[in-house]
Amino acid sequence: MHLVDQIKVDVHGGTLTVAHSGEGPVVLALHTTTGNHLSWDMLAAQATHVHLLAPDLRGRGQSSGLPGPYGIDSHLADLAAVLDAVSGGDCGPITVLGHGSGGALGILLAAAHPDQVGRLVLVDARLPSPAEVDSGALTVELPSVRERLEATFGSRAEYYALARYQPAFAAWTAHIQEYVDYELVGGSGTVRCRTRYAALEADALDWIDRGTQVAKALGALRVPAVFLRAGRGMQAEPQPVVSVETVRWLAGLVPAARWVSLPDANHYTIINSADHVRQVAAELLGEPGRHE
Repeated sequence: MHLVDQIKVDVHGGTLTVAHSGEGPVVLALHTTTGNHLSWDMLAAQATHVHLLAPDLRGRGQSSGLPGPYGIDSHLADLAAVLDAVSGGDCGPITVLGHGSGGALGILLAAAHPDQVGRLVLVDARLPSPAEVDSGALTVELPSVRERLEATFGSRAEYYALARYQPAFAAWTAHIQEYVDYELVGGSGTVRCRTRYAALEADALDWIDRGTQVAKALGALRVPAVFLRAGRGMQAEPQPVVSVETVRWLAGLVPAARWVSLPDANHYTIINSADHVRQVAAELLGEPGRHE
């Protein structure tokens, strides 16, 4: 089962597109800064026993038509509207699943809505290091995507040729091509990416002042949390997004959390490689031995 069905949720300036699939306990899945809801499509195929809700965040995918202001507070307001729409069905506290900066967003959402969020599953989330908490900053890396997001292309093939140089698309698979195709609009000579660079940039700048806020929210967590950590970084470099130092510090800050290491995964393959997605799905479903 894949993320083929969509609902529209009323938010400031229009409607937020939320893809969904499966039946069972509700999981709200938040993509990272440069993603869209199809970031979770492979997981949806594995996690059919949950009702997976995967929004295109403001400025991305089919939510790209929503106006500013962009930034973290706008995302939190949009997601509060999604929670209200879901809670109207009396589903009880939900699980929030987040990748990269979507994980940090999930932490803030849980802090803002403790009665509606019952569990966190964070996948190579952008978590504050001790140094970032001391400075109050939280730097979110914005890959060099501006050229492909703001240019017009003669064909989809021309766009593919440029996209393949991005770390997220290094392993070009049918899933990656579907994900990329979803981003594109226009015909011959007018192909462009629908995601708004201004929205990505606003998020990256907004996160800079959020390090202390995210750390305080983590320290105040009163719900079960699972942290899945890739062993390698955004470009498969040996330095992971979440350092060993940060893991040790956060383990003291959130002692009840479960930490799971995927040493062979990088920041992107952890959600788009079949083997790694199986492990993420097992943790999401509370079946940590299922992938073995």
